[in-house]
Amino acid sequence: RAGLVGHATVPAGSESQGGYTLLRSEPVVIENLGTETRFRAPSLLIDHGVVSGMSVVIEGKDTPFGVLGLHTSVQRTFTEDDVRLLCLTANLLSTAIRHFADQRALRDEREHLTNAQRIGHLGSWDNNYITNTLEWSDEVYRIFGVAPQEFGATEDAFIAAVHPDDRPRVIDAISASVTERRPYDIQHRIVRRDGTVRIVHGQGEVTFESDGTPSHIRGTVLDITDRVEAERTVAESEERLRAIVDTVRSGIVITDEQGAIRFTNRACEEMFGYSPGELMRLNADVMIPESEREHATARSAAMLRGEEVQSRFRAQRVRKDGSAIYVDVGTSVVSLPGEPDGILVELRDVTEEVQLQAQLRHVQKSEALGTLVAGVAHDFNNLLTSILGGIELARQRPDQAERWLVKAQRAAERSAQLVQQLVTFSRPSQHDTAPIDTTETVREAVAMARDTFDRRIQISFEAVEELPPVLGNQGELVQVVTNLLLNARDAVSERQEKGDDERYDR
Repeated sequence: RAGLVGHATVPAGSESQGGYTLLRSEPVVIENLGTETRFRAPSLLIDHGVVSGMSVVIEGKDTPFGVLGLHTSVQRTFTEDDVRLLCLTANLLSTAIRHFADQRALRDEREHLTNAQRIGHLGSWDNNYITNTLEWSDEVYRIFGVAPQEFGATEDAFIAAVHPDDRPRVIDAISASVTERRPYDIQHRIVRRDGTVRIVHGQGEVTFESDGTPSHIRGTVLDITDRVEAERTVAESEERLRAIVDTVRSGIVITDEQGAIRFTNRACEEMFGYSPGELMRLNADVMIPESEREHATARSAAMLRGEEVQSRFRAQRVRKDGSAIYVDVGTSVVSLPGEPDGILVELRDVTEEVQLQAQLRHVQKSEALGTLVAGVAHDFNNLLTSILGGIELARQRPDQAERWLVKAQRAAERSAQLVQQLVTFSRPSQHDTAPIDTTETVREAVAMARDTFDRRIQISFEAVEELPPVLGNQGELVQVVTNLLLNARDAVSERQEKGDDERYDR
């Protein structure tokens, strides 16, 4: 009847023959479809006059593939052999379906592998020592620039494609992987048919028979030409950059948060007395006085957290031989590709400048000292006169001796104080800094000026109470205040020379 052979859609619910068969998971035999009560007969079978039939499940790996049915328009009683034959047919059909699915999955897997190898420039190979044949994947042929029909498919053909200068190393590597049973791992060049040179990285392992005879060496080959050329370009750029940085006269150091040195230029190595590359194995603490290391570490950590800190300052540093130098320091946060942020430190050696400034201060102090001594000489003569006069009067008037001796003693004490002030002022200054009392230091300079300046010049000094200590050099502060007072005195003296005999406050 028309429509007997072809494709049709039938119900598959639990009330259908197919659904009932799937639920039962066993053969279902129908003697008379017209009297069947277990399920509802599909209209397709009724329209074609089906009377008897049977159906079995086509089993799959995890779930059934479907149902296989056999039907006849003549009523028939099916035997067990008939059922077994239908089950066998269903099993054969299941095997065929699984085989087809496996073949399709294998084909897809090979296609994915081929695409992955092509994208990653990674090929696979298998050198069979038993048959003396070499099997390459499609990507290996692309890497070597040959077609399968152009390649001899042997180890000798592979060796012939290796760059002549690299062949001995490749042969030795293959031999060692067999005789010493170690992995085959080598980077070498190959020469394509068109003369193009490529760089590849080959890896593989040898498998052995039970008697120790090598059977296969299987592995991969990766085209690393682009990577090697990129690395060479980066290395050349780094060399050019270092050559430029090494011409900079300032020392440059890059450290991480812990102070480990990640980069230095030649100027820094020479500044601190280290040989090339020696600082790269050290921590920046070796260049910092021990008393300042904790503060330097805290400052670096604050900078990396984005906090505002003093980025430029002058400080003392330590050379490899332990000698001290003075440097102007500039710091900033630097970002390097692929690494955490670090601290870039620029160092300029100002030791000679500091020494010249110290010499200049000494000269200025000597000039100021000469000016002060001239004023002190007059006062000192007066004090000596008071001492000698008091002693003489004590001898002449024994009844008033104590009175005159007390005055002489006071004059002597004042003389000693005056001498001590001059000694303090003339003492060589050190560059070391320490907490100093600003008020007391200024008061000391003012007291010395009062003792040595013209008596007609009155110096007023008012100090704010409870000023906090400051970090500085006491001798240098005394000199600064003294120089200011000397300048003020000279200005007053100029007005006195013009006939103005008033008293001036400064």
